[in-house]
Amino acid sequence: MLFNATKSMYLVYEDAQRAAMTYTAVIGAGFSGDVFHGWAFAVKRDAMAVANSQYLGTYTIP
Repeated sequence: MLFNATKSMYLVYEDAQRAAMTYTAVIGAGFSGDVFHGWAFAVKRDAMAVANSQYLGTYTIP
């Protein structure tokens, strides 16, 4: 999950898979200079269990 602090909006990527151990988020045009905060967490497919979130830090789009 990414939070765009500049525009106060969330971007959620439901297609990311824990087993892949990596994910590349595609962010559209119009976000140059925006500051994002990222979190990672896992949800069991049946939505009966959710892992604690992990703060990934900030990134400013060039």
